[in-house]
Amino acid sequence: MVRKRIGIAASIFLLSIAHSLAADAVVERPELQCELKPSELAQHYFTSKEKWPCAGELPGELEALPPAEDEPEALVILGEMLFTDPRLSGNGTISCASCHQPEKWFADDRRISPGVEQREGHRTTPTLMNVDLWQTLFWDSRSNDLVALAEEPLTNPVEMDSSPAQAVAGIMSDPQYLPRFEAAFGSTEITWQKMANALAAFQRTLRSPSYRYEAFLQAIENREFEKAQNLISDEELLGLHLFRTRARCARCHFGPLLSDGLDHNMGLHYFGRRFQDLGVYEISKLPEDVGKFRTPTLRHLNDTAPWMHNGLFDSLLGIVRMYSHGGPRPKPRGDNVNNPLFPTTTDELVAFELSAEEEQALVKFLEML
Repeated sequence: MVRKRIGIAASIFLLSIAHSLAADAVVERPELQCELKPSELAQHYFTSKEKWPCAGELPGELEALPPAEDEPEALVILGEMLFTDPRLSGNGTISCASCHQPEKWFADDRRISPGVEQREGHRTTPTLMNVDLWQTLFWDSRSNDLVALAEEPLTNPVEMDSSPAQAVAGIMSDPQYLPRFEAAFGSTEITWQKMANALAAFQRTLRSPSYRYEAFLQAIENREFEKAQNLISDEELLGLHLFRTRARCARCHFGPLLSDGLDHNMGLHYFGRRFQDLGVYEISKLPEDVGKFRTPTLRHLNDTAPWMHNGLFDSLLGIVRMYSHGGPRPKPRGDNVNNPLFPTTTDELVAFELSAEEEQALVKFLEML
């Protein structure tokens, strides 16, 4: 099934790419002025980030994570209990952790996470790691409130298919919750608002540990350059350089989340076809938002496949090659030829060329994130 998905996705997008490439226009690209030989990379990267190649040309730089804010321990303990309790769902079978699995960086390795009675939506489960750093939430940026967010999956009929009242009733008869609410709120009264606050507090503690990519950035920021050099291979260093320059990944993927936090149309809307998803437009109803999705984080990328909002991609090399062609640029067909809502892929995607060796280096760096 995995290979079949890749085949479907690759066939559709390679055909759409053939219609139009961003490289058709001659564009002055500052990042091409930052080309370096592999032998020159060490002297340019094992130094302060202000001196990294093209530093002044990028909208942002790669950053280590800030420490998580302290949350009341009793509130966090209660939130974790609720997060893993399936009794919040309509039929008592699905918890938050059923889709946001702790052992998978609070994401899921299934294309679509099944909800109650195995019902399925149409978007893949995003990781909750570092969720407190986002300005907007969900693939379509529909919310900016982690407390209010809890009610969305709770009441969604293909997810938990429940209600605040039903969630409260689900745990009301369990005596182990009474001391937890007492410790967290000074009262044994159970309300949905308290539950939502506890769930949010727990999620705000989900900070990525100091794994190798994070340790590398911390070493750079602490000016421990020899330590940084021991944390990244020559191949990954080349990948880092390509990520920031020729491949243009860092135009949207930067900062501590490796995301600009903005909504973009990357041509992955499948307008008028199977897997159609109109993204932000489904919330805003603004024509300019058709096909836009929030830029995802790239942290823990190698452990959170399949990728994209629809989970149709499970090959990093395939994704690199798709974007090297300037990204998918589907053209309207049939009844959609004159449809004013048919979206245009962002011009921020520009074609680039990589050798086979450079492709592999970029993939190795992506796997490090």
